[in-house]
Amino acid sequence: MSAFQRGKSGIYRITFKSCNAVYIGQSVYIAKRRSGHFGDLRKGKHGNRYMQIAFDKHGSDSFVFEPFISLIELDGATLTELEQGAIDLHRECGSFEVLNIVRAALSPAASVSVSAPLGIDDAAYYASMSPSRLRSLVSTGRLWDIDAVAHYISQPQKTIRRLVSKGEFPEPVTLLNGLPSWLRRDVDKWIESLRQVAVAERASRSTSSDSFVSHSTFSLS
Repeated sequence: MSAFQRGKSGIYRITFKSCNAVYIGQSVYIAKRRSGHFGDLRKGKHGNRYMQIAFDKHGSDSFVFEPFISLIELDGATLTELEQGAIDLHRECGSFEVLNIVRAALSPAASVSVSAPLGIDDAAYYASMSPSRLRSLVSTGRLWDIDAVAHYISQPQKTIRRLVSKGEFPEPVTLLNGLPSWLRRDVDKWIESLRQVAVAERASRSTSSDSFVSHSTFSLS
């Protein structure tokens, strides 16, 4: 039985055969971590956007998940040191593009974001997909045409087009049947940004109101 089947601790590697790229990670239970990665990728909500784009474009058959360093049991600190060594090794050898978002596994708070590897760009990748693959993404609710977006945000299509032209709405990532299409996650992020602005404005008005009341009370006294 392999180390992967026994679920030992260690460092794992996900290899993207179609684009010669890798992702390095650590886990105290490698088998469970594999399920987590592929579950999120299939749902279209993986935290690593480069992995998600590659998965959406090439499908699960292009990915290979394998233990890179298998050990019986290790604490988190030791695993992190090994993970950093594996990331550095793959970056230095120059044979792979490394898709890890941060450079330093040892100090995530001080990590530096890396530039997009492989020339990955949402619009370019999705625009290059076959129509059947795009339809598959639409059917699973991960890619929306303009009708779906209009329904979701309760705005007419002309308003969406106007907002896009003014740079106030996410750019569509591709065309489907000649019409612009968006990733749902981009639309959700736009909605969240509006919510945060509204919360900040309410807080600002509340602060201004409290200041006015305090000043008035002081003056009357």
